[in-house]
Amino acid sequence: MKRHAFVAAANRCQEVLLGYPNTPAVADAIAIMIEAYDSLNMKKEQQDALALLKLNHPEHPQLQQGKFVSSRLAKADRGSVLNVLSFGLLD
Repeated sequence: MKRHAFVAAANRCQEVLLGYPNTPAVADAIAIMIEAYDSLNMKKEQQDALALLKLNHPEHPQLQQGKFVSSRLAKADRGSVLNVLSFGLLD
C-alpha cells in the first residue's frame, strides 16, 4: 500500500483469505482490501469487503461506530524519485 501497488496488495490479501481462513490476519487483510479497492475506484468490491468485515469482525479497530476508518497507508508520502529508487538510503 505504501508503494501504491494496490492490485498487488489486494491479491495478497485474497491469498490470506483463501490460504489462512481461520487466522487473526484475516480481519486486517480485509481492511487492507477495502483500502486497496477504494484507491482503485472499485466501489462494488470495496462495499463487499466492507460488508464482510462488518459481519465477521465488527470489533476491528478500523471500524468505528459502523464506519470504516482508513489507516492512511495509501496516502503515505512516497518521497522523491531518488528516495524511491534508493529505497530511502540516499534522500
